[in-house]
Amino acid sequence: MRSRCYREPMNEKWDNIFLYQHAGDDTNKQLENNITKNLLKIVQDTDSQLLRWLLSRGFPDEQWTDYKLSSVDSQVSLHTGSVQEKLEAGGEGYLLGISRYGEEVATETDPDQTADSTIDGYLELVGPDNRSRLIGIEVKTYSDQLRAGQMSKYRHWLGIPRNPESPRLGTVTWGAIYAALNDAVKAQNSVNTPRPEMGKDPYLWKEFGQALLYDQLEVIVAENNETPHKRMWMRPSPDSSDTNSSYEITITWEDSNNATQSRLGWMSTTEFEELLSQLPLSVRKAAFGNPSVSYPRFLDTLYEVDEYSNIQNQTTKNIARTALTDGSERAFRMKWLTNDETGEVVSQVPHFRIVKYYKSGNYAQGSAPNLDPDAFESLFESIPMEIRRQALVGNPEPDVSVLWEKTVEDTTNFTDPRTSD
Repeated sequence: MRSRCYREPMNEKWDNIFLYQHAGDDTNKQLENNITKNLLKIVQDTDSQLLRWLLSRGFPDEQWTDYKLSSVDSQVSLHTGSVQEKLEAGGEGYLLGISRYGEEVATETDPDQTADSTIDGYLELVGPDNRSRLIGIEVKTYSDQLRAGQMSKYRHWLGIPRNPESPRLGTVTWGAIYAALNDAVKAQNSVNTPRPEMGKDPYLWKEFGQALLYDQLEVIVAENNETPHKRMWMRPSPDSSDTNSSYEITITWEDSNNATQSRLGWMSTTEFEELLSQLPLSVRKAAFGNPSVSYPRFLDTLYEVDEYSNIQNQTTKNIARTALTDGSERAFRMKWLTNDETGEVVSQVPHFRIVKYYKSGNYAQGSAPNLDPDAFESLFESIPMEIRRQALVGNPEPDVSVLWEKTVEDTTNFTDPRTSD
């Protein structure tokens, strides 16, 4: 019997058939085209359950059981003869918008006459009476939003009336698609089934889900306003489903080109809440509970706690520490910066860090983004005060998941640097 040869896997992010390294100036357009193609391939080449889910989720008042997929295409001009002839012959048009936030598609806005009539994706399904349903799919990536005038133009060409309650207008979020892919994989495989042993369909669903996790669902919930960028990110946990919404959080240190110089590593929001809960309520309030975030106020309150009072005497010390499920640990650490050669303290005050300890117990210094006083204030003050109080102070305990929920609900709070000019 031939034994399986062990192969060192490639970088986790790029060990995926749906992810591509971005190049050129128009990163967002490149990703939009790629992700549309990937979604259409999944719909075309895997079991129809994902297509049925997508249509039922987008158009819940319609019945899709008896409709079969007839054709799949991308970059289709809706005013071409082929589409219009099928509509004139009795076919029905449907418009589905897919984005991070799941905005309602346009129902009453006038069409933008300058907008292109070419839509990202196009499906045709045929029912038992041989009538067609023509589904136009518009895709938005990162934090881009569906544009009312553009969507209204698509609605016009698809023959959908201006009716706010129209069952032929729908929207789905990338988060919901990710959860559906996870659920589909779990229905056919155990969580730990190796990829080479998976069937084709669950393998492709898992790969596409992981691609969404990396490229669509990492959301910035806080950032400082200068370089180097210190950013707090959140995403759904890898095992999240429609019935189990849990999240992960990390902090990155990035240069002026948004290239990551240091990343803490993902941890669950439950583990982050455990770190916060180890700080006395007085310290959490001083740090995060006021309209303005003051690092001196945070330090003064911290020094009043007997356990931490020696930090002001140039002692580097953890102020909270917790274990993760993978055996590693995370800690809030007050770090006095020192000269590498002399060991002499060179910072006026200790800096705040969230650090990682490997399973062996060794301290991973290179992975700890450093929050100096200015970065600490700017990073956490970028979170609206009421959200910050609920997430980081708590009443009585912190609830970090609110950072995700409020960011998804309110698209004006934060931006994605990958969409910046």
